[in-house]
Amino acid sequence: MDHGDAAQLAALCGAVGASLVLLPVRRVALLAGLALLAVSELGIGWALAEDDLDRLARPAGLAAVLLGAGVAGALAALFVRWPALTPLAVVAVAPFRLPVELGDEEAFLLVPLYGVLAAAVLALAVRSLRGDDLRAPPVLVGVPSALLVGFAGLSLLWSQDLRAGSIALGFFFFPFATLVAVVARSPVAEWLGRALVALAIALAAVFALVGLWQWRTEELFFARDLEVANTYTSFFRVTSLFKDPSLYGRALVLAVAVVLVALWLGRITWRLAVPVIALLFAGLYVSYSQSSFVTLFAVTLAVAFALGERRTRVALGAVTAVVALTGALLVADALRGDSAQRVTGDRSRLVDVTTSVVAKNPVVGVGIGAQPRASAEEAGSQSKRRNASHTTPLTVAAELGAVGLLLYLAFLAGTAWMLLALVRAHRALGVGLAAVFLALVVHSLMYSGFFEDPLTWTVVGLGAAALASRGVEIEPVLSALRGAWARQTARGIGLSRGRVALAAAASVLLVAGVAMAVVLQRREPPDDGLVTALEDVTLVAPTVPVPEQRPVKKRKRKRSQRAPAGATPGTQCWLTFGGDERRSLARTEIDLGRPTKPEWARAMGSYMEYPPSYCDGVLYVNTDSGKTVAVDAQTGKPLWARRARGANPSTPAIAGPLLIVSSYDGTVTAMLRRNGRRVWQLRTGAKIESSPIALDGIVYFGSTDGRLFALRVSDGRIRWAYDTGGRITSSPSIIGHRVCITTYAGSIFCLRRSDGRRVWRKYIRRDSFRYESFYASPSTDGRRIFTVARSGKVVALSVRNGAVLWTAEVGGLGYSTPAVGDGRVIVGGFDGYLRAFRSTNGRPLWRTGVPGRILGPALVVGDLVFFSTLERRTYAARVTDGRIVWRFNIGKYAPGIATERHYYFSLNGLLVAFRGQHTPKLRRAAGDGEARAASAAPRKQPRSKRP
Repeated sequence: MDHGDAAQLAALCGAVGASLVLLPVRRVALLAGLALLAVSELGIGWALAEDDLDRLARPAGLAAVLLGAGVAGALAALFVRWPALTPLAVVAVAPFRLPVELGDEEAFLLVPLYGVLAAAVLALAVRSLRGDDLRAPPVLVGVPSALLVGFAGLSLLWSQDLRAGSIALGFFFFPFATLVAVVARSPVAEWLGRALVALAIALAAVFALVGLWQWRTEELFFARDLEVANTYTSFFRVTSLFKDPSLYGRALVLAVAVVLVALWLGRITWRLAVPVIALLFAGLYVSYSQSSFVTLFAVTLAVAFALGERRTRVALGAVTAVVALTGALLVADALRGDSAQRVTGDRSRLVDVTTSVVAKNPVVGVGIGAQPRASAEEAGSQSKRRNASHTTPLTVAAELGAVGLLLYLAFLAGTAWMLLALVRAHRALGVGLAAVFLALVVHSLMYSGFFEDPLTWTVVGLGAAALASRGVEIEPVLSALRGAWARQTARGIGLSRGRVALAAAASVLLVAGVAMAVVLQRREPPDDGLVTALEDVTLVAPTVPVPEQRPVKKRKRKRSQRAPAGATPGTQCWLTFGGDERRSLARTEIDLGRPTKPEWARAMGSYMEYPPSYCDGVLYVNTDSGKTVAVDAQTGKPLWARRARGANPSTPAIAGPLLIVSSYDGTVTAMLRRNGRRVWQLRTGAKIESSPIALDGIVYFGSTDGRLFALRVSDGRIRWAYDTGGRITSSPSIIGHRVCITTYAGSIFCLRRSDGRRVWRKYIRRDSFRYESFYASPSTDGRRIFTVARSGKVVALSVRNGAVLWTAEVGGLGYSTPAVGDGRVIVGGFDGYLRAFRSTNGRPLWRTGVPGRILGPALVVGDLVFFSTLERRTYAARVTDGRIVWRFNIGKYAPGIATERHYYFSLNGLLVAFRGQHTPKLRRAAGDGEARAASAAPRKQPRSKRP
């Protein structure tokens, strides 16, 4: 941020203003607090979006400002005339977030709520000036709230993420402190409780209907990331009008809590409650939000035991347990396999890294908004979003330290006591608000957003307003509650046999539910088999004739042209990812030595996640921007380029005169190698990240919906398709008459190449509850298959029957396809170590550590192994002992490929040709054509000298 000082000064103003509006002060102080909060919002807004302010000076910007001011003024007049409408209006707009461009980011902001809040502040100022009776929140709530918001504002002075902290204060803490002040000073009409129940049911019904429509049509509104994630799973999560499924699920759970309270207190009938709850539960189910299901279970039990009599408690407890059991079974069934592993594993990692941040900053934390950045640095990651804590107490402890955690607990305790007092004064409203607040607290233990949800603060304001409207002084009520608790404690809790039996039954059902969920997780994963229905697959027929691949006549070479000893015929081509059909990533017969200075370098305009393929003096490269480029290997000059509609995170496969390219837009395209002209294209119903492989006239690849395809190279017609039941991002390997693939569901399949019939399958478990998950492709030495799970487990299986021969571990996450050569399996991990294992028994041979994380596979060339880190460094180590012998300060994913004369490294967005120390020099007299031919030819041996 260019104006961090302005943001910090504005934060101090906001901290003082929040204290003034939340504490019982005189009218002048209240107005001063509102003014300070307004100044603070303007200052933070200017600091965050200075570059966007010029838009307001344009005609459209001025018109929007005038229109907003007019609407706010009209609403303010309405709230001055009928101030009791303020809480209802706040609740009505609280769930709605709209996409807004904030600088270079797209943020989902509570724009309708901010408009209503601005109008309510104007109305409050008018009411204060004209002398209306305005009562501040009770001290028991106002003081903790003021201290918490004030300390959060003060912490921006030492925040490690000034921008994120400014956003948290400017869009959440300061506006919501104002919300509490406004709602708490609003009168509570007798009809407000009924209106809130009706509003909650109406909004939730709309959300649920939209969610079910999305589930039926598989169309989402605001969740681009979820659109991608849904392609990786066998189920479809929805968000309704929200950006996140958990936010959607939380909104439905809050509505269910309100309906249950209204039902038990006789405010609505069973005839209305049952269909409403059924609709909301159906909408909740398709969110697949585990945190929301847990919250629903907790709130339902709490409402039942708080309001029901003994028989009612027994019946409702049993029904709740059965519903919770059914929900747990359904969710466990739908989230089995890789998705359940991903969710559980990532949450545990977030707890670990956030706990480390707390331990290093125990007193005052890292500052408001800085937890994601601090956790990302702790995890060695560059993504703040993927390291944001999902547990509110941990987030508070990390950002505000022990001081902030104590203030957070005081805020919870003060609100709880206030709601207990309200229950005695206004039972229906008090129990309803308590149920909503409990749901928010429980949900915040598993998903972030407690302080960012306006309903959290609305509950506080409504509770304070209801107490004030009843003329209840909180101290006498608290004294009465303490006395009742003391009397109850003196004569004992007095558990009846019925309560004991109910508790025992609930415990048994809960244990049974957990046990059955575990059984579902442990059972055999989803069915697999050959696919006969392919309605979602279309083939664009050949548009140009496919050139015949003429067999190469073998000519007797002169002695000077013979390949070096140990060379394999055809090794001058790198036909696919991994170099050959076994994905070995190794050319041990080539001895180029360490790279020398680059011969040429070509910027590709986008990064290359996978290395190029190569043959006949031409490199074929895929880029993340969707381009496929043919590059002259001798000069680095692009020969032609073609673009797909999606990213191309794969290596093109060479199939005679054709080039086979897979794309994230769900297509596999055959192009002519000489000019890139399309021959045929197959469109699937899912994204494709798998690098295709072509052998004997058939091309094989996997799609993210779990299908492995076999197509004819000549015309793209499907020979067979096999559904593995788990997401595929890996690339298939071929061993003899078998094609093998790994999946995200923890499975490894080997199928017959001729007809796709399964030879064997193996599911690898991480522990007793979860399967492993595979991103890495399988590689093989002909007898064993090697791969690494995302958890870091290296697995070796028998090609013959899939039996696990040995396992090992790499540190951190594992995404690297193992390189296999000379009896060694070499694989890297996110801990920055490259490890070599004996291929026969998995015995560790050596490990080499570098700063950073290894995501891409290694490349073995002769006695060197090359690898890159996400921190943009490329290294070469000796295969024999792992000693680093060469470095280059570019690179990120897979390092590249090698021919008999050159290294071709795909270093992030740069394609570079290196000569090796042992590369033979070409004769200068050779023309361009001869030079290209020589670059593709094997190394020449010197002519022997005979006496």
